[in-house]
Amino acid sequence: GLKWPNDVLVPAGAAPGRPVGAAELKVAGILGEIVADARDGPAAVVGIGLNVTTTAEELGLPTATSLALAGAATTDRGVLLRAIVREVVALEDGWRAAEGDAQASGIAAMAQEACVTLGEQVEVALPGREPLTGLAEGLDAAGRLLVRGSDGVVRPVSAGDVTRLRPTGRS
Repeated sequence: GLKWPNDVLVPAGAAPGRPVGAAELKVAGILGEIVADARDGPAAVVGIGLNVTTTAEELGLPTATSLALAGAATTDRGVLLRAIVREVVALEDGWRAAEGDAQASGIAAMAQEACVTLGEQVEVALPGREPLTGLAEGLDAAGRLLVRGSDGVVRPVSAGDVTRLRPTGRS
């Protein structure tokens, strides 16, 4: 599952020795950045960090795991890289065919479906502002997290550190 905006999680039950009661553990992170002055115009640079064979001691965090600890079918980096690249290329092809429309390409629906943050009470640490606490209700067309505060107002969040206050453990 995805913890908005960029953490990839696996069920904690799949990782022996990890904390009891944890719903999911972070196995990967995805970072993206827009490069406005790229040679051929604006571009997006995307990086993926994936814990493949990292041991629990090397991770040093009780909320993280690796594919090996989670019992993955393979930890062969070549196999994993090829599978990731195939998926990214297929998603980009669909996105380009839909002329960059995440809704029309199906990417928005895939993100919404995979997002384990939705339906959870969250606290969002916002740069330079008071934290926002409320219910994560959905994602808007721009991929922003929609959080309904205690005042009933839904606020779109485009950046912030999200803490799930009461994870349900759904995936």
